[in-house]
Amino acid sequence: AAALAAAAGARAAPPPAPERSPYVEELVRRSKERKAEYDKERLDSYYERNYREFFEALSAGGDRSASPELRARVDALLQGYRAKDGAQ
Repeated sequence: AAALAAAAGARAAPPPAPERSPYVEELVRRSKERKAEYDKERLDSYYERNYREFFEALSAGGDRSASPELRARVDALLQGYRAKDGAQ
């Protein structure tokens, strides 16, 4: 019993708390650095899933009041969607 107690006392220090771990701190740092990129990817994915048909109709001339800048942005989005479809 005494040997067991001595072995228990000789254990290594406990690992750092997960929120203090260098690995976790590195992940948090990298996540913060790429936040804007992740937000854009999320928004692009949302638009593709929910508004793709609307963008296609707008691009085909469905809304004559759309500005040339908006049409150019929509066309660029659709071009990206189509390229992504071809890559899959």
